[in-house]
Amino acid sequence: MKKIFVLGFISVLLLAILLSGCKNVSAVSMIDPVQKVVACKSDKDCSKFNCPSVVGGNKPKRDLKTKSCYCGGVCGDKYCDSVEKRDKTCPEDCNIYSVHKIGNPGLSQFPNMDSNDRLARGVRDLQNYQGRIYVGTGDFVNNRGPIKIWSFNDKSTPLFKNEFSVDDEEVSRFKVYNNILYVPGADATESWDFGNFYFKENGVWTKKRTIPGAVHVVDIAKVDGVLCVADSGTNRDGHSFGSHLLISSDGGNSWTIANHPYDTSNYYNDIMSITSWKDKFLAYIQAYNYPPISFAAKGLLQSEDNNHFTFTGIPFIFTGIPFRPIEVFGGKIFGYCTDKNQYCFSSDLKTFSYVDQFSPRQDYDLADQIVVGDKMYILFRQNPSSDLKYYTGSVYSSKNLNQWTKEFSFDFPAMPNRIEFLNGAFYIGLSSNYIFNNTGYTYIDDEAGSIWKITPP
Repeated sequence: MKKIFVLGFISVLLLAILLSGCKNVSAVSMIDPVQKVVACKSDKDCSKFNCPSVVGGNKPKRDLKTKSCYCGGVCGDKYCDSVEKRDKTCPEDCNIYSVHKIGNPGLSQFPNMDSNDRLARGVRDLQNYQGRIYVGTGDFVNNRGPIKIWSFNDKSTPLFKNEFSVDDEEVSRFKVYNNILYVPGADATESWDFGNFYFKENGVWTKKRTIPGAVHVVDIAKVDGVLCVADSGTNRDGHSFGSHLLISSDGGNSWTIANHPYDTSNYYNDIMSITSWKDKFLAYIQAYNYPPISFAAKGLLQSEDNNHFTFTGIPFIFTGIPFRPIEVFGGKIFGYCTDKNQYCFSSDLKTFSYVDQFSPRQDYDLADQIVVGDKMYILFRQNPSSDLKYYTGSVYSSKNLNQWTKEFSFDFPAMPNRIEFLNGAFYIGLSSNYIFNNTGYTYIDDEAGSIWKITPP
């Protein structure tokens, strides 16, 4: 009886080997663990291996380490098979990153679980600066200032530090130039005679209340010691309505209005973002004939000197929420090309390469982007709808802007809005979704303002 059982067992093993397509493997070698298996050199050798029709286990594959066949899946099938998990080859399926909430600094100033406080404590921006991440919050629509600027380093105690309070209703964004941290004043709590900007240099915060008539300072940039701001909300005689570009060559003590083709009283302008680009300023503008209001143009303004910008007509806009340009990899700028409705990049703003991998989708937004070392990372977030209880945030990386790898994807209890990187970990800041009805906007996510740490393996 024992002899029959052994013969039957060997027959089953031989049949499995035959089905697997593996050659030169004796039954003895399968039984004796001392002998090395030399079969299954490729997935093709395992093609006859019988796998069940289940997601994540329906593909006959070769295990590179054991040189044997197994039933697994493909990266992206949302199932982490045993080899993907062991070898950490598919973070998309296996979520080999770990995630946890580190805290919510905005709760200190906006602690209530109501619509107004959910909106105000939401993370507007994150910025890595000199070993700490700075957090922007606030709400200039409902005038919630002055606003505290928080910073953190996950190795410090206490975790969150109150850096400074700005006399503005919101901290919308941070910029770093020449090792100086800049904050444009989104909406001064004081009179509209002047707009503010702030900077931190050598550990000291300074407020400059010098920008004439700037109700809102939308953005700030710097080239060769010259500052440029975009403002909005002020009517200036002989100039356009809405937004303007102002230049300072003395560190922000005095300002002049820069000219451009749409800076006349016949236009109403929205200038949403500015950046430095190869010793020039670039500004994204939407111009409207006025009055009455009708669309005139949108695209990039480029500085020719400190007092004059030209309209390039390039079908390129900055990306992100709000529009955020970024230079990466030898001076390439990444954005969105309206001629083909695709994400794209360029090194000269004359020829563009298109990112076919990221076709625009109605259910996802590009929320933010950062550069860490030789990689660029993009945070995509699920477009909010009023019935969502969780919001998916996905991060992709690239070394060349053509091929992108999905690093991780997690569900968050509020909208993933900003991303930063510090000490080997990613940090994602959340803001609130809203519902809209005949009574207006109601912000709904209690976890707005919370910051989450995502740690790689």
